Amino acid sequence: MGILSRYKKVLIDTELQYKSIGSIACPYFKKAVVFNSDGFHHLRYKVAGSEREKSAQLYKFSLLVSAIEIIGASGMLQQYRKQWGSRS
Repeated sequence: MGILSRYKKVLIDTELQYKSIGSIACPYFKKAVVFNSDGFHHLRYKVAGSEREKSAQLYKFSLLVSAIEIIGASGMLQQYRKQWGSRS
């Protein structure tokens, strides 16, 4: 299966999964993280509006399940660093 045919299948499956999420309660932010069309658009397109490479989109799609788990389990800040010094 070539990347384009794989991409088309994964795109459909991921979009259906993404739409079914709705929102997830995030303990860290103490509010819901909403999975809407803007978020799915961000997975597919760059900030400037051009489409991401198919391989990059496939990579982002593959991380969706992990992102859902991480958002739901994020309960505390694990590292905080404050750096002192002069700015040029």
